[in-house]
Amino acid sequence: MLKSHRSVSANRVIQELRRAVRPIKRLQVFFRIPPAISIGSLGGNGSYDYVLQGLSVRQLDRAATRFLPELRKVAGIQSVSTSLELNNPEINVHILRQRASLLGVTANAIQQTLDDAFGGNQISMIYGTSNEYPVIAELAPPFQRNLSALDALDVPGANGSLVPLPAVARITPGVGPLEVDHYEQLPAVAFSFNLAPRVSLGAATRRITALAARDLPAGVTGVFTGSAQTFQKSLVDLPVLLLVTILVIYMVLAILYEHFIHPITILTALPLAMVGALL
Repeated sequence: MLKSHRSVSANRVIQELRRAVRPIKRLQVFFRIPPAISIGSLGGNGSYDYVLQGLSVRQLDRAATRFLPELRKVAGIQSVSTSLELNNPEINVHILRQRASLLGVTANAIQQTLDDAFGGNQISMIYGTSNEYPVIAELAPPFQRNLSALDALDVPGANGSLVPLPAVARITPGVGPLEVDHYEQLPAVAFSFNLAPRVSLGAATRRITALAARDLPAGVTGVFTGSAQTFQKSLVDLPVLLLVTILVIYMVLAILYEHFIHPITILTALPLAMVGALL
């Protein structure tokens, strides 16, 4: 429908659709109006992005999991979503370092054993008359899919001895992120959000910044990206631009009047003239 023939705005339609789908349980629906110009968007479900960064993936995941429900409580924002998906099955191998040290087993030996068993290791090459055939040592595929196969693995210890893996490591199943995103070369978790009606971006960014300062642990930081980041930078640059503008106007007036005092008189009189016009 042509814009001139619309009876309601796009924001009004989105609010009506959001109220219509809200009663449906276990359903997440995100609405957004694509901006005319996309500035560094991370491709989330919202118009604005906030990113958590940290050196430790585990610490970052825990912080993001706790941060998400608090972010959804922030007044003035809605349709909050995240890139974090902790639903990927994984096996955690916790090295019992004191016991491993007593048996002469290093962390590198455990890692290499697991790499050889599940990733494969080329140990030789068979040369035929016209082809070459790599020889790869690894666990058979049926055993790679069986958790109990880890109990049968041996790792090299002191003096060439073999030590069962369960004797030097604790093996537990768990879940982890489906993928590890990065922002500026650091592990990151992205949050996207939209603004509620009649809420300014400045108010929303101040509330989110205050929440991050209160709840984020040491080692995890939060930054705005895309349009929100550009908005924050514009607030920092605005006083400088205003000062430069006044200086340029002063220089032009000084050239026109060939005097250094008259431009100051004119510039100081302008605010008073505006107040008088309003009164």
